[in-house]
Amino acid sequence: FPVTICQRDFKKYKGACVSCNRRLERWEDGQCAHYRRYATCNSYFKWNELNLALSCSYCNQNEDGVIGHAFGEELKRRYGENHLDWIEKENQKYHGMKLEDHIIVERVEKLLGDNPWFVLP
Repeated sequence: FPVTICQRDFKKYKGACVSCNRRLERWEDGQCAHYRRYATCNSYFKWNELNLALSCSYCNQNEDGVIGHAFGEELKRRYGENHLDWIEKENQKYHGMKLEDHIIVERVEKLLGDNPWFVLP
């Protein structure tokens, strides 16, 4: 799943890191970053593609206000001014739910179907 996000964003945003806008030479040089950190995502929201984006390794591994703010601002530019509020509300919908493999597989299959250019590494 993270590979599809990296490939999607590399193609769509020309290899730009979501936080610092640094251009990556290859999608494999990037990482799949969560705006709402993985540890604080509820259940299936860990796999919501609108909470994920291509990031350089530096930005994805450093938690500071500047990087987080830039990530959020870029998500708002991509998806609309209310996107960060939507992330919080959507994440709450999954509070207390248990992850089930078949639902994750369905979501990955949908993502792959929506992105026919995806190639396995």
